[in-house]
Amino acid sequence: MAVHQRKRRPKRGGCFPVAAIAFFCAVGLAMGALGGAGEGESASSQEPLSVKPLSQAPAGEDGLQEPSSREGIPSFREDTLSSQEESAAQEEEPQPAVPEGEEAESQGTGQALSLSSEDLYSAAAYLVRRRDGAVLLDIHGTDPIWPASMTKMMTGYLGAALLDPEEEVTLPEEIFSTLYAENASLAGFLPGETVTVEELLYGTMVPSGAEAAAGIGIAVSGSEEAFVEEMNRAAQELGMDHTHFVNASGLHHPDHQSTAADLVLLLDTALDNSLFRQVFTTHEHLAYGSDHPSGLLLQSTLWSRIDWEGGEDWTLLGGKTGYTIPAGQCLASLAEKDGEEYILITAGAPGDGTTAPYHLLDAYTIFSAL
Repeated sequence: MAVHQRKRRPKRGGCFPVAAIAFFCAVGLAMGALGGAGEGESASSQEPLSVKPLSQAPAGEDGLQEPSSREGIPSFREDTLSSQEESAAQEEEPQPAVPEGEEAESQGTGQALSLSSEDLYSAAAYLVRRRDGAVLLDIHGTDPIWPASMTKMMTGYLGAALLDPEEEVTLPEEIFSTLYAENASLAGFLPGETVTVEELLYGTMVPSGAEAAAGIGIAVSGSEEAFVEEMNRAAQELGMDHTHFVNASGLHHPDHQSTAADLVLLLDTALDNSLFRQVFTTHEHLAYGSDHPSGLLLQSTLWSRIDWEGGEDWTLLGGKTGYTIPAGQCLASLAEKDGEEYILITAGAPGDGTTAPYHLLDAYTIFSAL
């Protein structure tokens, strides 16, 4: 049963001269010759963006400043999320990803934002207005990235679209040993526990639980391996031509890649599903399972880091964070201003769960520039 209809690609409005159209067509044909990633293939031969070093991050008048000391930047919570987001298996020294001063590319039907890479902590940023797909900010939006736990948006979308929310799923004990070894983030469900699909969706998206994501995969396809094939089929149907998934949770793998532009396509489609949208915008949730009759409190990896819900004229509606050492701090977010909704994907920000939330601060900067 086909449930993932191909969405329109974000529009890049404006009139191009004939020569420019020919150029873009040639580029499109060249990209088409490469084709989408097949099973077992890498999504791109290009190396994914590295984490942007703090030395290239936004600076104050006296040089680089921590976000909490920069004028106009909101406060953030001091508590850490080391147990909420997965860590990579090995440390990698971050390398510069964005040439200093590189300007954002934007040719949307709306007004392009006057931001450049110098204004952001993230290596990649892609902002789209949902109503018409206008691309308002494009900094390395089509370059490959490691999506980390933003992967769980696909897992959550397929779970919400294909499964009965009341269906019960028992989490196999064998999936936990791998997740423990990888130091994956967990929602708190126990080996052998039986929970509903709806609770697994909250466990996947709110605290970024890898065991919940694996449970959805098993419920949809019988195993996580078979579910990954479904994820890649869905990605192709959605037009995510530069995305290739290897697992359901976003644990680091060199061939587990996407782009910010592809992830916008995914989130735009997923938000049309009412259950996915409800989960995506949840701050916290009390989940129940066979081993948690009194409830298991699930707290959002987004909302637990901040004590603000937007700026002067815009509102942050929801988001999905991500982090591994190679991927850096990542964020898929949804905001509203003047009745319009905007989707933003950022990736490759420095720091981790013990530092300032540079990915969230970039979202504040970008949405405030609307």
